[in-house]
Amino acid sequence: MSERTADDGQADSITSTLHALKRAARQDRVSLGTLIDQLGQRTYGPLFFTIGLIALSPIGAIPGASVVCATLIVLLAVQMSFGSHTPWVPGALRRLEVDGDLGRRSIERVEPYLRWLDRLTQARWSVLLSRPALHAVVLGLCALAVLMYPLALVPWGVLPVAAAITVIGLGLLTADGLITAIGLAVALVGGGGGLYILSG
Repeated sequence: MSERTADDGQADSITSTLHALKRAARQDRVSLGTLIDQLGQRTYGPLFFTIGLIALSPIGAIPGASVVCATLIVLLAVQMSFGSHTPWVPGALRRLEVDGDLGRRSIERVEPYLRWLDRLTQARWSVLLSRPALHAVVLGLCALAVLMYPLALVPWGVLPVAAAITVIGLGLLTADGLITAIGLAVALVGGGGGLYILSG
């Protein structure tokens, strides 16, 4: 499948992101810095998509992982909003590591679904991926990320919010405004679900 063009003029696809994840997971220990370097060469879409997947995966169940994911989303969303093309992450976060074998197993588990999704997405509804509409997407990502902090205290409480972030990231990754719009709708449901969990 051909790669799509994102709003900054660079091509990305789920397949290219999958290849980058596999390259990063070849090591015994995978640092966050390595992962960012592999994914951040093109656009922010692969990063948001991957962070959402991490929060949904068994890696997200590691104590503190959800907080790290939320912090990264806020940092990256703000930078994307200001038009920065080179993602910056503090050194302390870049040095965080996960087991490479766990990463490889997580990738293998979701790979069939990602390849299926790659056949469904296409470049469309581009108005939602350009300013000022893009700022609304950034605000949505930040709101979801902030909600992840208290939800991290609830077992698997971040799942509805992480799902919304993953769908929005998928839309940005594939330059698919329709998927991004669906992600924002999922964000309303996921955010509501998160607030319900906290109120209970």
